[in-house]
Amino acid sequence: MVVKKTSLWDSVQKRLTVAAATLEDLAECQRILQDNAVASSHQAHIATLDLVQKCLALHAKHVEVSETFSQEQAATADLIVSVGGDGTFLKAVHAIPDTCDTPVLGVNSSPSTSYGYYCAALEESFPQVLDSFMSGGITPTPVWRVQVVINGVAAQPLILNDALFAGRQPADTVK
Repeated sequence: MVVKKTSLWDSVQKRLTVAAATLEDLAECQRILQDNAVASSHQAHIATLDLVQKCLALHAKHVEVSETFSQEQAATADLIVSVGGDGTFLKAVHAIPDTCDTPVLGVNSSPSTSYGYYCAALEESFPQVLDSFMSGGITPTPVWRVQVVINGVAAQPLILNDALFAGRQPADTVK
């Protein structure tokens, strides 16, 4: 299973297809699409995603690529590869059921615009990292997840990165 990020380029392209777009919104979209950094990051992401799919096809009968996936898909996958950055990795991990032990391999698809702390590979290192993982040379490292308890009730799902406690109104005090 490959979980891919939605690049800013993709998001803006989707906004352009919305019939109710205002002239101001259209101008903003055009400005973003003409930004070289946005285009470069998108191109790097697409190249990385293509390479990941080609490498995985050498090892698997079926490779599914999506921006989201279900808990059932996660539980039946042999490997989940997150292609994007830390946000994509966290999004993937949060969608995995707490009882699932499917390994997740993060690939930073645009290191010029993304830190990728949770990512074990870049485009150029992915083939070697995947081969090493498949041969048992690299084993997954368990990552602790946190359980939030509110008034004695355990909240689900378990979290990896952070939790936000807030009131119903932004100005509320949270105790």
